[in-house]
Amino acid sequence: MKNYQKIIISVVLPLLSLCSCARHEEVYVDRVDFHSELQSNYLKDIYNNISPYASGKEELSKPKGYMINFNNPDHIYYVVSLKSNIDNRDYVTDKELFNFNNLYLNTKYTYEVKKDGKIDYQGEFVTNDVAPRNIDVQGVTNFRDLGGHPTIRGTYTKQGMIYRSAKFNVNEGEQALITDKGRDTVIDELKIKSEIDLRLIENNENGGITTSVIDPLVNYYSIPMRYDGTFLEINEKAIKDLFDIVSIKDNYPFVFHCSIGTDRTGMVGFIFNALLEVRVESIYRDYLFSNFGFIGGSRNTGAIDTYIATLNNYRGDTLKEQCISYLNSIGVENNKIESFLDIMEA
Repeated sequence: MKNYQKIIISVVLPLLSLCSCARHEEVYVDRVDFHSELQSNYLKDIYNNISPYASGKEELSKPKGYMINFNNPDHIYYVVSLKSNIDNRDYVTDKELFNFNNLYLNTKYTYEVKKDGKIDYQGEFVTNDVAPRNIDVQGVTNFRDLGGHPTIRGTYTKQGMIYRSAKFNVNEGEQALITDKGRDTVIDELKIKSEIDLRLIENNENGGITTSVIDPLVNYYSIPMRYDGTFLEINEKAIKDLFDIVSIKDNYPFVFHCSIGTDRTGMVGFIFNALLEVRVESIYRDYLFSNFGFIGGSRNTGAIDTYIATLNNYRGDTLKEQCISYLNSIGVENNKIESFLDIMEA
């Protein structure tokens, strides 16, 4: 992991200072943290101490992003290009302040500000490497990248491939919650190809939809999961069906969700993270971060405790090996697991 220190840039986060593009001042910063102050403070604390920061009763899941000041009181139109080795975007703005959002972790970005086709200003910044990579999708709470977490191998899981979130349409109805701007984020920025909906059909929890409310071209997969028992035991068929989808590379990037993106979604996220050898502390953090979403109440470590205890009943020296043994026991074939791992570890 490269440690970019003392990157010279001309714009820094508002909490530090805010420089005008016109003055071209130079300041020294380390890594840019795009989390909100509450999120950042939690990520610096022990993983199970979530209650001082979030309780699931208000929307706190959005990232803060990285803001620049154009010193543009006359609202002249600028073209802004943001580039990295994995993320390239272009914007048009006439605002004085502009926020780069939904950034990748541990990534060096450069940007150009153009007026009348000529470069007026250039800059660069580097994001820190502290997961999760939480995402702002307008209309949807509790949205984040499953990637970016440290593994026991000393690597980081691949970003931009698997996302987890709350629902995109109301329960028991077709009305979309995601806005047009949210759709643009999902399609144009995140480039999501598939939606995996874990909500039930039998009680119309999913609203009876058969296509994605994000966009008709997004693959919609309904994998109903129950929530009235021990999740790993009552959802064996659904988990088996899930691997028929996630073992196909053309379905990536995908987003999976239930209703609030916490319980059934958390169980599926646990399985993926266990297979990818994410450190146990980070597995807990990924689950507990849902408390920053508007999920109706708080969650503690109990669910992950239960999943780990369940996997301890299966053969294997590591959580990954135990997870594979569990998946084999419910009928998931090794070639499906290997395909998932090949896609995510390539």
